[in-house]
Parts: sequence; C-alpha cells; structure tokens
Amino acid sequence: QLLPLTIISSLLLFSCGTAPLSDGSDSTNEGAENSNDSGEEGSPGNDEERINLSLRCSDSNEAPAALRRLTSKEYVHSILDIFPEIQGEWEGRQLGVDPVGISGFTTDARTLLVGPQRAEEIFKSALEVATLLTNDDHFREILPCADNADLACAEELLSTYGERIYRHVLTTEESVELTTYFESVLQRSDFATAIKWTLVTMLQSPFFVYRDELGDANGELSPEDVATQLAYTFSGTTPSAELFERARAGEFADAEVRVAVAKELLRSARGQEVLMDFLEQWIEFGQVRGDVKDGIENFDAIAEAMVEETRLYLQEVIVEQGGNVYDLLTSPFTFTNATLASHYGYGSQTAEHTYTERPQGQGVGLLAQGSFLAAHAHPAMSSPVFRGLFVFEKLLCGSTPPVPDVVPAIEEAPPANTTRERFENAHGSPGCQACHRSFEPFGFAFESFDAAGRYRSEENGFPINAFAEGISPDGTELTFDGLTELANTLTTLPVMTDCVSGQLAAYAFSGGGGDACLAESERRAFANNEYGLFDYFAALAAAPSMNSRKR
Repeated sequence: QLLPLTIISSLLLFSCGTAPLSDGSDSTNEGAENSNDSGEEGSPGNDEERINLSLRCSDSNEAPAALRRLTSKEYVHSILDIFPEIQGEWEGRQLGVDPVGISGFTTDARTLLVGPQRAEEIFKSALEVATLLTNDDHFREILPCADNADLACAEELLSTYGERIYRHVLTTEESVELTTYFESVLQRSDFATAIKWTLVTMLQSPFFVYRDELGDANGELSPEDVATQLAYTFSGTTPSAELFERARAGEFADAEVRVAVAKELLRSARGQEVLMDFLEQWIEFGQVRGDVKDGIENFDAIAEAMVEETRLYLQEVIVEQGGNVYDLLTSPFTFTNATLASHYGYGSQTAEHTYTERPQGQGVGLLAQGSFLAAHAHPAMSSPVFRGLFVFEKLLCGSTPPVPDVVPAIEEAPPANTTRERFENAHGSPGCQACHRSFEPFGFAFESFDAAGRYRSEENGFPINAFAEGISPDGTELTFDGLTELANTLTTLPVMTDCVSGQLAAYAFSGGGGDACLAESERRAFANNEYGLFDYFAALAAAPSMNSRKR
C-alpha cells in the first residue's frame, strides 16, 4: 500500500464544514443602504436560498476567513501550468463538475467541499499526472538528475516544484516529511516509483487542493496568499514565480499595483477563460449546446456557431472596446458566418465568423444573441417564462416565490393563436399571476424571436405582440415594446447596474465566502460609469478582501 492515506483523511478533515470559517451571522448585510424588496421571507431571496446580489452598502466588508477548494478548472489549469510537459495528454477527466452555490456560481467556498467521492477523484487525478510525469517520455524532462536515482535528486524535485505546488516555500518540516516518505517508498520499490508517489502526495495535499484565505491573527493574508488570490481570481491558475517574487517584495500592498496586475492577468489566455467562464455562468448562453429545435435539422452545428457568435460579441464589447452595461445590451452588431446567415436570414457567407451589423428593427445587444434566445426557449416554441426570468433574476436580481408543487404543463393551456396568448391563458388565474406578473412581462418583449433565436414579425399568421408593462424589483414601473426598447429601458435602471456589479463581485469573491458588499468603492464607480465591465473586474483587486480577511 503506497498511497499516503493521511492525505485523503486530511482533505476530508479540511473540508467537512470548515469552509468558510465563519458563522455567516453578519455576512454582507450590515450597513446596507438600499436593496430591492425581493428577499421576502420564504422566497429564494433569503440567506439560505439566494443572496440579494444587488445589495449596496455604505462601506466594503472583508470576506470571512476560508479554506476554498480549487474548482475542477483551477485544479486542471494549475497542473498544466506547473507541468506543461503533459499538455494534450491529460485533461482532468476524473474530476467531477463543481456544484453551483447560492451565489449562482461554481466558485462558492460553501459548496466547494471534499467528500469521499471528490477525494477519490483528486487522488485518481494526482495518480494519473504523476504516472505521466514519471514515464519514459517525461521523467528526465521534469527531473534531469533522474539517472542519479538518489536522495539529492528527490530533493531537487522538491526545490524545483515544491513552491509552485504548495504555493509557499516548503518549510523544513514539510521537506523532511516528503523526503522521509520518498525514502520509505524507495525501500520497497525503484526510484521512479518513489518519485511518482511523492508527486501523488504533493498533488493531493491540502496545500495544493485548497486556497489558503485564512489570514494571520490580524486577518492579513501573507504575500504568497495575496499572489494566490490575484492569480486564481484573474487568471484561474496557480501564481507564477514572478508573481511570488513581486508579492514578497511588497508590491501588492499597493492597490493600484494589484489592479494593474489584474488587468495583465485578465488579458492572458487563462484570464480570458476566467472572464468567459463568468459570462457563460451568468448569461447561460452555453446551455444552447445539446438543444433540439423542432423542424430544424443539424441544430447542433447551428448551436456551436451561436456560442462562438456570442463569445466573439462579448470579447469585442467587453475586452476590445472596454464597454459598459449599456454597450453590452445595446450594441447593434454581432458576428455571423455562413451557418448563421442561413439560419438567421442575414449575415456573412464566410466560414469564419465576421463582424455583422444587425438588420434595423431585429434587436440589439446581448439579449438578441441567438445562443441566449434559443437556450431560453422550448423545442417548439419560445418561452416568455425562461426569458423573463433571466431578465428578472440575472439582470435585476429579483427573486420569485418557490414554484408550487403542482404546475400544469403549458401544453395544457386553452387553445391560442400565438405563444404569448398560450402563456397568458395558462397563467391568467390569480394564483399564477401572483408570481408570473413579476417576470413574465419581460419575457413578452422577446416574442419577435422564435424558439431558435430567429426574428419573426408574425406567428401562425398572426402579428407578434411584444408590448408589455412590467415592474422592476425596486418598484419602478416600466413600459416597453419589443426587445430593443426593453434593452434600452433596462440600462436606465440603477438596480440593473447594481445587480451586474454584484454578480461579478460574487463570482470573484465567493471563493472568500462573501456574496455582496465586498467592493463598494468599485461598485459605486461602476454605477457612475467610471469603469467598463473589464476595468471593473480588474478594479476588484483593490478591494479589502484581496489582501485581508474579517476578524
């Protein structure tokens, strides 16, 4: 039995109920200035079910101390950046999908725990990696002294990779523990096997699997921990040697320096993945993959083209143009190729996606993206519910009561000429209206787009009615006719700006256990249009939680 069982035991001990290390009793609600009124008792807005991410506070809170497990993506990226030799040979297939926390993202410390199944996945992943690294193809790449096959060579492994894996300089105690383990395996096997199991031990160590965001007695994070925060928040991977050097030199005590570093990291290939991961989790445009649309052949290819269209649109608006929320919702262009041109009835006939001006009157911005529209629809018809809920919950941070135990299928509604009529008939009773009137009017504004994201002026020979009157979660009465008017109306609502800034802050800082009110200076600047979305994300590096924890 070569497996160091104490490692798996440590993982379970570290994770079961210890992250974040806070009772959450004052978690981000203290000092609230304004909030929408959607967090009623018993609704998904309460602390146990959903956090009100549009909440604004007078001052920034510090996130509670936490040990936060790396997400599956962070674990894989860290391995591949430390050991690029196995790029293309290992993809972390053993690692399961991370759960979505109450903040709505997979970065939440409260759900990134390690039970027996996750511990086994981590062990199997560590074993796969260590086996690859010690085979004939890579062993001497990572350890040129391997022919010596002695303790000094094992110590060279620790000096070369120890800091990158543990994210701090190995202590004497840690080095002794690892070399002792190496020697114990060597007595029973050969040199390569002993190195392999030493690597297995390191790659499932809590120092590798968890981000240490505990802080010292005063709540201050160590320089290495600040470098770790910056690296994972803005590039989704382990810190580079250069980042560690700058941290130890004291550079990251300066908030402006941290923000500059955050921008550099966000513009890297790994940083672009982090940004797109947030956008995909928030906007849900990737959900169109695997959808089936009645009467449309080869929709899989169309869906993939739609996802790329949206990715390029977001890249252009947010990264290249430095756009804000207004730009995100109202920019009049998209990116099409021949597949999408055939599907939409307009656009580029090239194989590659090309910048395309949208036809006048056929929508604008993010909400007119085919990937979003098709993902938030049924196979045979559009869905005012799915589309309206997205606006209400993801753009305005509203919450709805729990769904009743018995909800009739929409197909059981009385006969109707259009999808809108069908939904109005189905949800016309007082019991249904009490919930649906909060979000369904937003969904009616999308009725000029069918289930597959294509523009239409009529349905079944009847003209489309996309006019609606709604109420935002903060009580503002709204009137809009169609998607373009809805998009422009939404950009005038302070609650939407607060919601968007809260969503991004929750994604960035939920690794520290916080959900709102952790970057209030930056959120105020964002609300005042001082930042575009890209710069706002980078500006979160200036927040107190980037280098300290609540005590």
